[in-house]
Amino acid sequence: MLIALLIIAAIIIIAVGIVFLIPIRAIISFYKNPNGAGLEIAFMLAFFRFKIHPSEKKPKKQVKKKTTSPPKQKKTLKEKITGGIDLYNLISDDARGIISYIVHNAFCFENLSFYLHYGTGDAASTGILYGVISGIVYGLFGAIANSSKTKKSEITINPDFNAAVFETNGECIVKIRNVHIIVIAVKLLKLYLKIKKRKGT
Repeated sequence: MLIALLIIAAIIIIAVGIVFLIPIRAIISFYKNPNGAGLEIAFMLAFFRFKIHPSEKKPKKQVKKKTTSPPKQKKTLKEKITGGIDLYNLISDDARGIISYIVHNAFCFENLSFYLHYGTGDAASTGILYGVISGIVYGLFGAIANSSKTKKSEITINPDFNAAVFETNGECIVKIRNVHIIVIAVKLLKLYLKIKKRKGT
């Protein structure tokens, strides 16, 4: 009997461990060309892929109109600003800690790709725009690569000095393990309770 219980406990522990170690991948891809534009957001758990956007539109249910309640007294601009500053002071350290954990520990960028083929129809403005776009794109990709684990990144910016054209596509695949999701969820719950407690006082 004891051996059977130990075997069952070992199986449960192994199963839970496997679930925690299975990575979740978020996949964001987009495109824009003369044939149209699109955005797809999905996530993968092991070999199973679940599409979030675009999703099938379900018919909207008719919502019954609620009885109108007397309008709440609006806060003044000064009260809103003061409340915003107080909230920032309350959560700033915790929020920075959560963001730092997500960026440095939780996220792994398996693939970052960006392709852009553009032209304004004017060689001078196309060249100026190339400098602006390159600075933004390479700066952003460099910041991500320096602060997070990045396995593969590819940038292609192709200016067309002879024609007016705009074509682009890209993909971002982010891997995160379940154990990191649990840690982040706990941190966010603590932050939420902290805010709620402050509002209750």
